[in-house]
Amino acid sequence: MKETSLGAVLVIFGFFLGWASMRLSVFTYGDVLERPYELWHLIFAPLFIAFFSLFSILVKTFWVGAAALFFSVVLMYISFPFANIFAWGILLGTLMLFLSYRLIRHDYASSVKTSPVRIVKRNLGMFFTGLAIVFSMVYFAGFREDMDLISYLLPGSIFFKIADTLEGPIAAVLPGFRTSDTIDEFISRNVREQLSHQAQNVPESVIDSVVREQRASYSENFGIPLTGNEKVVNVMYEFVSLRTRKIIGPFKEYIPIIFTFGFFLMLRSVAFVFYYVSLLFFWPVLIILISSGFVKKEKIQVEKEELML
Repeated sequence: MKETSLGAVLVIFGFFLGWASMRLSVFTYGDVLERPYELWHLIFAPLFIAFFSLFSILVKTFWVGAAALFFSVVLMYISFPFANIFAWGILLGTLMLFLSYRLIRHDYASSVKTSPVRIVKRNLGMFFTGLAIVFSMVYFAGFREDMDLISYLLPGSIFFKIADTLEGPIAAVLPGFRTSDTIDEFISRNVREQLSHQAQNVPESVIDSVVREQRASYSENFGIPLTGNEKVVNVMYEFVSLRTRKIIGPFKEYIPIIFTFGFFLMLRSVAFVFYYVSLLFFWPVLIILISSGFVKKEKIQVEKEELML
């Protein structure tokens, strides 16, 4: 009964981890800056890790462990729109989590006196790989055939934020550059500065004519129709987008696979951070379980076989 209760709690934490991941998956760079408090959803990752660690140490029954891990992974996906790729995520994710569970359980059962944290730490590799696979499948499912990959890979909001931040250095390369200017304002300012250096007094009509000619030249070179009212930074973003589309065009079908693999590696590489945060929950929960009598701490005698000289 106690093992089943622990399994049910693990499944619930699996659901909340999936729910929190779904909430965070729609976050953009701008959202993070505007509402950083929403990052509290990340707390469910170390909570799930901590409870998985306790579950692996305490639950001995094979089928309880397998069932709890399977339903945990299934409920991680329930907050996301269904995709066929999730079947592979459930299969591989459950397998990796189960192998990690069995390793922890075996090491703990065979150890004479070893810290639970050490046992968990050296056997969590497969667990983190399993979670990375589960959420990489969610990431892969997010790619659609009609998706504008450029907007997805380099959102305009991020590009514009970078341009605002680097306005000074860009202006050193493009004199007169201001992210707030239209293309006509940018060209007009450059023309007037050049004329002022040459001490020439030119009628406005001539300046307007030069602006139109320069704009037409930019439009032809960039391959973008320009009316003059477009923001300079928008023109830059459109130009970068067009060039990038031409470069990745032949490899477009491989982009989702490449970026999913990169996402998997990123999740796997930051796993250690969540592990150390999970320790903040592991010990308090274990102490509460022991204090409440749910878990008993007993000393037992074991026979140990040694090789002697």
